[in-house]
Amino acid sequence: MFKKNEFLFHEDEEEIELYFLVAGSAKNILHKTNGEQFSVRYYYPGDLIGLMIMLAGGQMTFSVQAIQDCEVILLKKTALLQVMTDNKAFSEIVLEGIGDRMKTLYDEIKQEHNREDTENIPLFVRELT
Repeated sequence: MFKKNEFLFHEDEEEIELYFLVAGSAKNILHKTNGEQFSVRYYYPGDLIGLMIMLAGGQMTFSVQAIQDCEVILLKKTALLQVMTDNKAFSEIVLEGIGDRMKTLYDEIKQEHNREDTENIPLFVRELT
């Protein structure tokens, strides 16, 4: 259980947990190097929180904070990976969710690119060989 405004995890923590959100809502807060913070994603019942950073590893650059009181189920990384290995249908759902998040990020970058009306953003440049 997490109370409203409580952090499920914070960027300063070395170890993060993986949560399945049962009730409530939370927001992902991106911490920029200049000290600014902004929300880039919201979590609702049925969402897995911490999945992307767990699979990617490395240092976190964001936190997750409860918007409402939240009820979550703590999932162990090894158990989740074992279920993904054993259950193809479950694995496809998780991977589809990751794909959706990546597409959303791509769309946001694309919109930002259009707003700035700049050219040659390295992310969109593909060298032909």
